[in-house]
Amino acid sequence: DWLSTQIAPGTQVQIIGFSDKATWLIPDTEGQWVTLTDGSELDAPIAALRASHPQGGTSLHAGFNALKTLDPKPDNIYLLVDGLPTMGDVIPTRPGVNAADRLDHFNRAIRQLPVGVPINIIMFAMEGDPQAAPAYWLLSLRTGGSLLAPAEDWP
Repeated sequence: DWLSTQIAPGTQVQIIGFSDKATWLIPDTEGQWVTLTDGSELDAPIAALRASHPQGGTSLHAGFNALKTLDPKPDNIYLLVDGLPTMGDVIPTRPGVNAADRLDHFNRAIRQLPVGVPINIIMFAMEGDPQAAPAYWLLSLRTGGSLLAPAEDWP
C-alpha cells in the first residue's frame, strides 16, 4: 500500500506477480505499460497481492522473463521478496532444494535483468534463509538501487 501511494499520476507502471509462473496483475495489460491517472489502476493488483499467500516454488526467472517483454525497458524495478528462489527457469523434477541451489537459481536469474536499471528490493525476510539478505543487498548495490527490510508493523 505504501509503495503504491508514492507513485505520481502520469507514471507508467506494471505489476508482475510470480511463483513458478509470472502473472500480470493489472488486468488485460500483459506486456504493456499502464499510465496512472488517479491511482485506481492499482486497486486490483494491490488486492491480488493482498490475497496471495506463498505456496509452492518461486522462480525469479519467471518474473524476469515477463519483465523482458516490456518496451521500453523499465527505468526502475521494485522487487518484493521473502527470500531466495526455490527453482530456476524450469519446474524441478525432484523435491527439495538446498541453500546452494537457491543461491545458484538467484545468480542465474539476475543475469536476465536489463543492464543499467536500478533494482530496489523490499525484503520480507524469512527465517532460515541466511544467504538471501546479502545476495539481494549486493544486487541492489551493484545496480544503484536500494534494499529495505521493513519491520512487521511498518508503516
